[in-house]
Amino acid sequence: MKATIEFENFDHQIKEIVREVLQEELMRLRASVLPLISDEEQANIEELYGKPSEEVDRVIETEL
Repeated sequence: MKATIEFENFDHQIKEIVREVLQEELMRLRASVLPLISDEEQANIEELYGKPSEEVDRVIETEL
């Protein structure tokens, strides 16, 4: 019984760790394929669509 509970807990921890690593790697991949834009292009986008909201949903930082 005790070994089963420990294995289930271990299994859950492994799944959570793998999920976190995959999420980080997907964020790196998404960031690497985003095109870089010039200040002029950014100004044009802001003119057409307005400035982005100051409200932040969530922030994920990653290194490329």
